[in-house]
Amino acid sequence: DVETHRRVLAELEAANMRTEALVQTSGAITWADRIVPGAGADTVAESVSSQALAITGYPAEEFIAGRIHWSDIVHKDDVTGWRGRYGAWIEAAEAHGRADPETLAHRYRIIRRDGPVRWVHDMVRLVLDERGVPARVTGVVVDVTDEVETEDLIRASDARYRTLVEQLPAAVFLNEIAAGGTTRPLYVSPRSTEVLGWTPEEILSDPAAW
Repeated sequence: DVETHRRVLAELEAANMRTEALVQTSGAITWADRIVPGAGADTVAESVSSQALAITGYPAEEFIAGRIHWSDIVHKDDVTGWRGRYGAWIEAAEAHGRADPETLAHRYRIIRRDGPVRWVHDMVRLVLDERGVPARVTGVVVDVTDEVETEDLIRASDARYRTLVEQLPAAVFLNEIAAGGTTRPLYVSPRSTEVLGWTPEEILSDPAAW
């Protein structure tokens, strides 16, 4: 009846407001594009949240109006891979009526309007129309630059430590202490062959044998 319909609409509106509030505090961009049949990655922007300005330097309105396309700001070294995966995913969904995988996740770089490079994690989902035909894609874009830079620092530190250890005139072990006080080697330096007569691979594959 009419009253039930009004109540459902009010509940949907309240849910939308809660979702928008969550998005505003998360700092992520939410977006929705219309699929153009047969056009692959060339989707048309329908909505972009206001967080686009903080992450990309471009106001959401410029994406919605088509004055700037997302592919325009993807780093030149990443754009081919990004378009290829995104386009193939949409084309497969059009062919089969479903997305596989259900959520497409991709990490790549963008160029902000003012020049800096930022890393983003993009998660995309498919929306079907009432006929079960792929009609739209919706997504969430999160700035993960700090996370990527931290990972790079850790890798660089690990590489420096490994180089130092492998130059020492001794066999060096990195062990994990398990429950009950037992240990399991996680790393063995190449000098173990010279000092112990066991290669690192032999020790790691059968730690109980020595």
